[in-house]
Amino acid sequence: MSEIKIPEPNVVAKPTADISLIEYEKGVIQTESFPVIPKKNDKDDFVRPVKMSDLKKILTLIQAIKSDKIQWDEVAIGVATLGFGASISALLSDVKIATTLGKIFYILTPIISFSITVFVIMYKIMKHKIVSSSANAIEEIVTNYTDNENAKDDIK
Repeated sequence: MSEIKIPEPNVVAKPTADISLIEYEKGVIQTESFPVIPKKNDKDDFVRPVKMSDLKKILTLIQAIKSDKIQWDEVAIGVATLGFGASISALLSDVKIATTLGKIFYILTPIISFSITVFVIMYKIMKHKIVSSSANAIEEIVTNYTDNENAKDDIK
């Protein structure tokens, strides 16, 4: 009679979370404990509890950064370039300044184009400041969760 060979098991057992509930006068405290299994590739990767209020702050800041649907500075750059191009074209076409077209192309169009260019520069500076302050706020929130003494005190 031939022997029946049982194949080697290819299943790995992983421990589950140890969940405990403690009742107190204002409600229930839920505690979850997980075994730490470090990844082979990244030993510095670990689970850290994060406050939901901090996640909401980060989400709000990111949504404010992403809120621009139309890039108005790009539209304004296009209009300013068109105005400067119109003035140069009028110059190359020998349009006289005494005519109505001359006054539009030599006086009005450069003033409007230059004003739009100043607007674009100021808009970019202000947008950079807003994005920078949002990034700094996000960085401040995230650095509270890095592995230092302050972060360990916050978690307790």
